[in-house]
Amino acid sequence: MNIALGAIVITILIYPGILFRYSYLSGQYSSKNFATSLVDELVFSLVPALLLQLLAYWFTTCMLAKEIDLEIIYKLIVGPFSSSSSNSIKSLGKSDFAIIHDNVWPFTLYIIFISAIAILMGKVLRHLAKKYFWYEENPVFKFNNDWWNIFTGRILGKEIYQKQIAVNEKDEDANFFITVAALVNIGESCYLYHGKLEEYYFLNNELEKICLSSVYRRKIVDDRKSEDKNNNKDFDERYYKLPGSIFVIKYSEIINLDVQYVIVKKEKQTEPSSIES
Repeated sequence: MNIALGAIVITILIYPGILFRYSYLSGQYSSKNFATSLVDELVFSLVPALLLQLLAYWFTTCMLAKEIDLEIIYKLIVGPFSSSSSNSIKSLGKSDFAIIHDNVWPFTLYIIFISAIAILMGKVLRHLAKKYFWYEENPVFKFNNDWWNIFTGRILGKEIYQKQIAVNEKDEDANFFITVAALVNIGESCYLYHGKLEEYYFLNNELEKICLSSVYRRKIVDDRKSEDKNNNKDFDERYYKLPGSIFVIKYSEIINLDVQYVIVKKEKQTEPSSIES
């Protein structure tokens, strides 16, 4: 039996697990900014694949009353055994090929169906992991990207996030947003850019750039004296507002970031309040 055929069969069988993993980490959760081993990736794909195949086998045999010949699948994977042993499994015969021929389309539909279930389960599990903060308690549910954790406020922890950020995000009378102060080196000078975070992008699993609105800038050498308490960007003469709607800063040019989570009540207060951990 051709070894390549066995590899193809194994790949088809574990493919739903790969789709499950991809679905769980799709979108902004997929850009990886920390190292994982090949063993970790295999485990995170093989375990879901095994569970999905066992569930599908139970549903097919018990609920649909359809028989699945596991011996044929085994032969396709490992090939013929030596005939020296009377208990050895024989190679594929004409009857086996007839069964395979008659079940090509049912098997294809089976793989499509279980793959769709895998994608759905990945999205559902991601929703539950986010809602109940499972990714904080168990590395199995950890998302690949820590920047998402920072730029959503979830890094503050489950209690603070749910009591302050999540509640205000649903409040029609409250406006939650994130401001960023980025220290950027331009030539021989360092500038501090301060603005509202609108979006962030990744390239090759690394943070590539951030997009800010309502941006103010000043030279870092113009630090405020300790007795100067004025921290209002609109009235602080050290800052000047940059023109344009969106200001893009490359992450490679950023020395460090200061992230602040801000809640503004539309009627109850005029000054924004920041969230402290």
